[in-house]
Amino acid sequence: MGLVCIECAKSRILQEHIKANGVLGVCSICTENNQAVDYLSNDFAQLIKALIRLHYSEIEYNEHWGGDHNKIRIRPNRTRLC
Repeated sequence: MGLVCIECAKSRILQEHIKANGVLGVCSICTENNQAVDYLSNDFAQLIKALIRLHYSEIEYNEHWGGDHNKIRIRPNRTRLC
């Protein structure tokens, strides 16, 4: 289980989800002890998918529509998520 804390979540939507559903734990990104959720949970994954769809055209990332599924990547050196 990996945790992401409210401080490492950039999106207000993710922050609200963490505030409502989070538990005190050590964040996998910043290693601070803070309110956090499991980033592998289905609810969190669905929010990430929704944010990608909100900010990117499906044509850019969906191979079915001619996009490149490798185009959108989370850069490991970034300290904030979405």
